[in-house]
Amino acid sequence: MKFWKRMPIGVQFFMLLLISAVISVVCAYQIGAAMYLAETRNQARTVADMVDNVGTWASQYNGIWVKSDPTSDTMKVGHYLERDLAISMPASRASAAAYHRKNPALVQRELADVTLASGSKATYRMTSDKFMNPKNAPTRFELSAIERLRESKEREYSEVKEGNLLFARKLVASAACLKCHSTPERAPAAVRAMYGTTNGFGYQEGELAGIISVVIPLAYAPFTLVKDFTWATWTALVAFLLSPLMILLYIQQSVVSPVRKIKVFAEKAAHSELGHDIGQIQFDEDEYSSDNEVHRLSAAIKALYQSIRLLRQEKIGHHTNVTLL
Repeated sequence: MKFWKRMPIGVQFFMLLLISAVISVVCAYQIGAAMYLAETRNQARTVADMVDNVGTWASQYNGIWVKSDPTSDTMKVGHYLERDLAISMPASRASAAAYHRKNPALVQRELADVTLASGSKATYRMTSDKFMNPKNAPTRFELSAIERLRESKEREYSEVKEGNLLFARKLVASAACLKCHSTPERAPAAVRAMYGTTNGFGYQEGELAGIISVVIPLAYAPFTLVKDFTWATWTALVAFLLSPLMILLYIQQSVVSPVRKIKVFAEKAAHSELGHDIGQIQFDEDEYSSDNEVHRLSAAIKALYQSIRLLRQEKIGHHTNVTLL
């Protein structure tokens, strides 16, 4: 600590400025990472909102009817609850077009499959600890999220794990859910045929039925953000970087340099002989009335020097008189 105090003020200030710059960079990085995570969490909320809205839209029509195309070899209807023939072909019923009803959960699940296949950054799925489809078995995070959301009044829960944001949105059982998930007896025949009568039942309206699970990779890299900088951003960044240099220049010009001149003047005054010219320093025309501390110090040093000169003159004059007597 003594070594630090004995260092020149300019060096001390420069080192403090350098340390402050490093701390500012670290803090800016952490703040940026926190903002990036918050924005990613908002993206996850948007995905969950979209899934909720699709479910609500499908529910108001009691599911969605999809028409098959017997002339297409690529169209796959997939799972459905019931089938209604639209056109009967004389040659074969197998070649008849038909409507297939998909309940809201099937619509949401197929949308999840499309999202995954599209290579989208954000992916989602719907799961529950009372799952019907083994493919929808919850992960460790999803089980933890289900338990936390069941015990609390929170609507969502998230974690950061292995470079991903894991987000869960609570799903509450509605009357539409109970058509398939209340009891095996009430479930459509297609549901019982596909998934059996053991798992996926026992839901209660108004209680937690499961979650929308969203996964978004985290890739926070500040340098990749540079490509999106506008001229206004660059201007702000340059101004931010120049601010410490402006402060350093101000301290150098307004404090360090004047104090050095005062130091030189004081050292000359301390070692000068009576009548010897030691020069002059003047930072302001009326330093005594200035509120600037450097001006007041300069005025005080000069006043002290004048007082010492007067005392020495009086002492020399008194010694001369004594000698003459």
